[in-house]
Amino acid sequence: MDRIKKYVVSVVKSGRPVWFGCDMGKFYSAKHALMDPELIDYKSAFDFDFGMTKMERMQFGECTMTHIMVLTGVHVEDDGKPVRWRVENSYGESVGDKGYLTMTDKWFDEYVFQVVLEKRDLPNDVLDVLDQEAAVLPFWDIFGIMGP
Repeated sequence: MDRIKKYVVSVVKSGRPVWFGCDMGKFYSAKHALMDPELIDYKSAFDFDFGMTKMERMQFGECTMTHIMVLTGVHVEDDGKPVRWRVENSYGESVGDKGYLTMTDKWFDEYVFQVVLEKRDLPNDVLDVLDQEAAVLPFWDIFGIMGP
C-alpha cells in the first residue's frame, strides 16, 4: 500500500486528481466531513474491538466498495508519508465542507480498494503487469462491483 500511495501522492501534488473506490459506509461523519477509523472509539465505550484485517473484512463481506470519489489534496509529513487527504465528493457543495471531505491516511489503508493512475505516473516494473493475461472476476467479487 505504501508504494501505491507514493504514486498517488506524486500525482495529487502535481495538481491532478486521483479517482478512487472505497467503502463509504465505514467510520464517516457527514457532519464533520471526516473519514477516520478512529472516529468512534468502540473499545473504550463498549470494550469491543472489531479485530478483523482488511482482507478478512473483504472475505466475509463486511466491507465492499460502495462509492467513487477523487483525491484532490494531501498533507504529508517531512518523511513524505501522507497523514490526511482532501477528497472531493460527487454529492455537491451541500455535503461535507463545500463538497470536500478529509480522509485520514489510516482510513485510506482500511477502506480504499482501488485507485486509477495514468501509465505515465507508474514505473515500468508496475506496468509490466499489463503484459499478463487478464483474470475475469466473478460478478460478486468486491473488485467487480464498481470499476473505472
